[in-house]
Amino acid sequence: MRLKYNIAILLVCFLESNHLFEQEIIEPQWKFYFAFEDATGARDTLWNVLDSGSTLYNIWVPPYTDGLDMQFGEIPVELDSDAFNVWTYQANISFFFKTVALPIISSPDVEIYANNFVLPVTISWDTSLFRAPVLMQMIEGPINAPLLDNDYFFDYHVAWGSYCMLYDTDVEMPEFFWWSANYFPLMCTMSRGF
Repeated sequence: MRLKYNIAILLVCFLESNHLFEQEIIEPQWKFYFAFEDATGARDTLWNVLDSGSTLYNIWVPPYTDGLDMQFGEIPVELDSDAFNVWTYQANISFFFKTVALPIISSPDVEIYANNFVLPVTISWDTSLFRAPVLMQMIEGPINAPLLDNDYFFDYHVAWGSYCMLYDTDVEMPEFFWWSANYFPLMCTMSRGF
C-alpha cells in the first residue's frame, strides 16, 4: 500500500512540474521581433517585449524563476539540437529564452546567441516599432538609437562602431575573417529618448 501511495505522490509531482511554466499568453504593450534566416532558409525569431505589468528577473533567489513574465511568453525553452536556434539568457545561464519581457520604462537591450546556422544570416525587424505610440507617450520616449554590435559590425561600420537599425529593416551578416570571426553573441542596445 505504501508503494502505491509513493507512486501516486511522484505521479502528481511530475504532472505538476510539467505545468510549472504553462500560462495564458497575453499581448504586451510593445512587442519587437528579431527575425533570423540563414542561407538554407532556416528561420528563428527572438522577441523583446515591454509592458507596465512586467517585472524584473530575480537572479539571486532560487529557484531563479521569480520575476519571469510568463504571461508575456518569457518562458524557459529547450533548444532543438538539430535546428537553427536563436536565444538569450536571463542572467542564470541554465535557462534559454526566446522572449525577454521588461517593464515599459526600460531600454530593451538584449544579448543574442545562435547555433546551427549557415552564413550568410539575415536579421529583419520593423523600424516603425521604434516610434510606436505607446513609447511616444512615455517620459522615456521612443527608441532613438537601436544598435547591433559584435566584431563584424564594430569593424565594418566604423562611423558608429555598431550597426544602426533605424534606417533599414534588415541586415545581412556574411562570412568575415577578422578578430573572432563569429557573429554571436550579438548585442542589441536600444537607447530611448526624445
